[in-house]
Amino acid sequence: MKLPFSTSQPAPYLQSLLIDGPWQFRQAGTEQWYEASVPGNVYLDLHRNGLIPDPMRELNAPELSWVEAQDWEYQTSFVVKEKWLAYDQLELQLEGLDTYADIYLNGQLILSTDNMFHSWHTNVKSSIIPDDFELIFKEEERNELRIYFHSPVKKSLPLYKTQGYILPADPAEPPPRLSVYSRKAAYHFGTSLTPRILGCGILGQVQLCAWKNARIVQMYYTLNKREHKYASLTARFEVEAARAVHALFRIKSHDDGTASVMEPAMLKPGMNAVVLDFEILHPRLWWPNGMGKASRYRLIGEMTIDGRVVQTFEVQLGLRSIELVEDAQGAGDCLKINGQPAYLKGALWMPPQYFREQATAEDYERLLEAARAANINLLRLWAGGGYEREIFYELCDQKGIMVWHDLMFPAAMYPAGQDFLKRIEQEVVFQLKRLRNRACVALWCGNDQIEMQWESGAWQKEYAYSPSIERKVWADYEKIFYDLLPALISEHDPQRLYLPSYPQPRESRHAFVDIAGYPSFPSYACLQAYIEAKEETLISDAMKLHEVKYEGEAAHLRILQDLEAAFPRSFSRSREVLCYLSQVLQARKMKEEIEAARRQKPAHMGIIYRQLNDSWPATSESGIDYSGRWKALHYKLKDAFAPVLVSPVLQNGNVQVMVVSDLATALEARLEISLKNFYGESQQSRTVDVSLEAGELKTVFEAKEEELLMGLSKDTHFLDLRLVQGPNRIGGNLFYFCPPVSLKLKKARLKRSYLRKGNTYYIELVSDSLMKSVYLHLQGSRGFFSDNFFDLLPNVEYVVTLSPAEESLNLGEELRIWSLADFMEA
Repeated sequence: MKLPFSTSQPAPYLQSLLIDGPWQFRQAGTEQWYEASVPGNVYLDLHRNGLIPDPMRELNAPELSWVEAQDWEYQTSFVVKEKWLAYDQLELQLEGLDTYADIYLNGQLILSTDNMFHSWHTNVKSSIIPDDFELIFKEEERNELRIYFHSPVKKSLPLYKTQGYILPADPAEPPPRLSVYSRKAAYHFGTSLTPRILGCGILGQVQLCAWKNARIVQMYYTLNKREHKYASLTARFEVEAARAVHALFRIKSHDDGTASVMEPAMLKPGMNAVVLDFEILHPRLWWPNGMGKASRYRLIGEMTIDGRVVQTFEVQLGLRSIELVEDAQGAGDCLKINGQPAYLKGALWMPPQYFREQATAEDYERLLEAARAANINLLRLWAGGGYEREIFYELCDQKGIMVWHDLMFPAAMYPAGQDFLKRIEQEVVFQLKRLRNRACVALWCGNDQIEMQWESGAWQKEYAYSPSIERKVWADYEKIFYDLLPALISEHDPQRLYLPSYPQPRESRHAFVDIAGYPSFPSYACLQAYIEAKEETLISDAMKLHEVKYEGEAAHLRILQDLEAAFPRSFSRSREVLCYLSQVLQARKMKEEIEAARRQKPAHMGIIYRQLNDSWPATSESGIDYSGRWKALHYKLKDAFAPVLVSPVLQNGNVQVMVVSDLATALEARLEISLKNFYGESQQSRTVDVSLEAGELKTVFEAKEEELLMGLSKDTHFLDLRLVQGPNRIGGNLFYFCPPVSLKLKKARLKRSYLRKGNTYYIELVSDSLMKSVYLHLQGSRGFFSDNFFDLLPNVEYVVTLSPAEESLNLGEELRIWSLADFMEA
């Protein structure tokens, strides 16, 4: 029975109804319906209902390939009040659908979709069955919503067959390679970084939106001029009107220095543009991580009709300018942020979960805070992964992390027929409008590596293109990346930079150094969670599936080869030790590469390493594994990406120490250089004054290796380098005269003590001799260590925190501590 409904309040001008289920799904052509979760994916729903095993585990992913060949249906029902029919528009809004879907409302086909990279909406007023809430003894009239998902294979295959020639795609994608014909995330089809799990699903919220007279579709701003005392801006309202109506528009802010401005407008039926100019006095700027505070203003736009505020629209405004500048003196290009050169310290961002709908707000916060803590100021959003959710951009805005935003075209060639170009246009216009208010988005990049691949000639040779086909393939490329995309960006986001492709091999110099990375195994705990330890072999078949391709070969092959050379003495062949040693090796190699790249400043003004995180449990080039644990690499990044880097290197028998500053101000400091043995005894020490201009780098110390050693052994001594200002250490490094394999490391006597304060354990460590690559670990997911994989200097107290502190944890018994000496003694 329903209760009577009545109200004396005027109906709102804008209302929405979240269609949140319950949802059901089934394989098309079958009778049985099962519970479904929205947002979600058919693989997740199948697994929750016990119909398939977890695709992330073991060898399951390829064994579930039957799912991609099927069609799938989702359904739910909802009630709409009869009074909603008084609105001018009733619009069904679908935040995202993956990918090919027919949407039926009460048995009527109302929409068909073919792109997962933008939202969909359609007017459904004529199809809605209203429910009269004022009738008490009446069953609810429910509206039936059904979404029929077509197999992406079935939908893409006809385009592949009619193309007339094969287009290049990721070699890890099994043939026929269909990814280039579909506006669906490329990683779903299988790439060198991810497995093939080709599903479908409802990616975001589904809601019914009702409005009358007019509604604000979007409000965005452009920065016209900025000086010290004020900034001049323009706010633009995009307004859809159902009829001619007078409206008043207002911009206001609760922040100091922002003027409130109003503008009347006579709206016409259809789309309208309303423009307001305003100023911000004494503007606070948005700066990237390490360059200043990421300040923002909260702007509120209002639309008033008949004396009533009918809609508000909020924007978080970050004032900043970004320009790509070519140095006239022959140095490399660089990005200037608010007029200051920025050294880019970047990483490749992967989807935080293979099924992005599984990623929580906490997952995004954890990963992006880890990036900020490691001094990363830029993330390249991978072209194979898809556009991100709003929380990603909001957190990047808050934390000052710039986004190098690839459009979704990974290394492949694409068709350029009119239908396909239209799909691209709809997608890109949607994303440009969605993200143009984001301060964090530094630039748009058309694609990942395509021009480099094409100019190598490898694709043309592999696919045996005739001259005419080669010209056609390249002409289609130019239609997309040199005609369509720059035109769309110029129209909809003209203040943003655009690069057609990265890297561009035809250019003689580049702004950025793309470090390809180096792989390692994940943490042993992560491996245990997804790989059964049944086999006696070191590398199981499941482990071979769960790995990236590195320089064209399986990652584990390169790792084992390099480990044999790096740590041959008493090399343990257990999986747990293998995970540890591979991460030590990865961190050392990447630290050396990053430091070498930074020493090339200003000829190169940026580093992007591959990759920050994993989308599934795998042996990969990531610094953070799928379980969220930091590998050794990520712990090392904080120093490698520090604002002031102390970088020692051996060149032609000379030990050189370079100090690299990314500071916006001059630096005055002292470099303390101490030669020590592995028991901490200082053999000699000296101090060097360091004076650098803003952003400068300089070799501050150089000496012959034999003079520094004074006849002492290379394999038992090292240099301790400390950069200090007054009593404070602001940077430093350790320099070893030979690689770890040659060091005479001995097992140390380690004293440990523990103190718990609130939710944190303080672990104090003191060793009687040098301990390299000290690794603290607990079984299971038991908290986060503030530092790990570090070199513990002899007779120096060092404190590591562990949080959160579990009540049941007994650190004295459960904490295990390893170092390289445990596995390198003969």
